[in-house]
Amino acid sequence: MDNYMQMGTTGRHNDFVTSFIGELFGLIKKKEVYAKHEEFPLAFFGTRKEPLGTMLVDIGSIGDVKRFAENTINLLETVQPDFMLFRHNPYIVNRYDTKIAGQPDLLIEIWSEGNPQQERSFKKELYKTSPVSEHWYIDQDLNKVECYLGKNQLPDQCLTAILRTKKGLEFDLRHLAI
Repeated sequence: MDNYMQMGTTGRHNDFVTSFIGELFGLIKKKEVYAKHEEFPLAFFGTRKEPLGTMLVDIGSIGDVKRFAENTINLLETVQPDFMLFRHNPYIVNRYDTKIAGQPDLLIEIWSEGNPQQERSFKKELYKTSPVSEHWYIDQDLNKVECYLGKNQLPDQCLTAILRTKKGLEFDLRHLAI
């Protein structure tokens, strides 16, 4: 990809990120959600090389949460979604505040040319392991938002309308529609 195209892709990606942060700020301020941008990796069981058995962490199945947060979470592999929101689902942050484990209420990936097909497929399959996580995939060159709840595909949404989660959160990104 030439530098001009790469700058355009990066600029468009940044527009999406900035817009989501703006939309989330009000929800965070009202303490309706705990949201993190991609600097916070999301931990999972399994390995990237052997995706069979790879899954997001179910906090309810952990017996000793304190020990898990202090030790185990640091040994797990991670992915970095563009955004993850926790509203009703529990999560754990490790003692260094650098990793999160759990099954987010909403995961958002903003695809660009820099995301190879292998990465896209891996993340989709990983996020499908959580029956309680809604996950959205936005192709920044289209107005389409591909939506899932666990393994079930939901109707696609469009950037020309207000985006809505199954649990009632709304994101007005219509100004990003092309």
